[in-house]
Amino acid sequence: MISLDELKKVSANFNAELDKINQSIDIDKTEKKLKNLEELTIQPDFWSDNDKAQNIIAEINELKDLINDYNRLIDIYETIDEY
Repeated sequence: MISLDELKKVSANFNAELDKINQSIDIDKTEKKLKNLEELTIQPDFWSDNDKAQNIIAEINELKDLINDYNRLIDIYETIDEY
């Protein structure tokens, strides 16, 4: 069984890794980019260029996946950190 001290070390290491991930993806910038792209999709002429629209939708989906994965990591960290 893992000791409390070992769990604290794991938690500290996990937090440091989360910081690195946050710096590499810049979550605030990523969320802003997602919002900007989503705003494009409500423009009346969005689908006038089907290829461009599909590329934007694909990028939106990738950003959403990235943000969701990051948020899941944060949730895991917070769960570990509670102990």
